[in-house]
This record gives sequence, C-alpha cells and structure tokens, in this order.
Amino acid sequence: MIDGAAALAAASGAVPVGHRAGGSATVAGVAWVGVSVSLGFVGLAVLAWCAFRVYMGVRRFGRELERTRRRLAPKQSALRDELSELQDARVPQAPGDGVRSS
Repeated sequence: MIDGAAALAAASGAVPVGHRAGGSATVAGVAWVGVSVSLGFVGLAVLAWCAFRVYMGVRRFGRELERTRRRLAPKQSALRDELSELQDARVPQAPGDGVRSS
C-alpha cells in the first residue's frame, strides 16, 4: 500500500534526495555515511584519551594525598595528645558560672 506522499512523488516524477531515478543510493550518499561513522569513531577515541588522562591525574592526586597523610600523621597524633592533656588539666566549672551573652 502506498501512502499519500509517496503516491504524489511517484505521480510527479520527483526523485527522493540521495537516490537516483532507479531507486539505488548515490555514491555521495554512501560516502557521507562512511564519513559520519568515521567521525563518530574519532570522537570516541578523543573521549577515551581524555578519560585516560583524567584517570591518570586522579591516581597521581591519590598518591599525593596518601604521601601527605603519612607525613602529617605524627604531627596530628602529637596535637591530639596535647589536646587530651589540656582537656584533662582543665578545672571543671559550675554550670551557672559560664559566660553570659547579652
């Protein structure tokens, strides 16, 4: 069954864009498909390269954070010990003797 647009095109002798009168696709139409598929693959390759670069940067950043954490661990431990000593040495106050705000 033929729809209205196809019947009108057949009656007027119009040829669809990208097709010859015989009904087969032109070489230019097929070439555009190849070019578009190739550009798609190139785009995916660029995205994969960018993703790899981001992955390498994240790994490097993780190593840097780990190295910094190891370097600061003794200082953090000393500060925690000092804070614990200060809290233990503090004289407890009665609940009503605190600082009042206006």
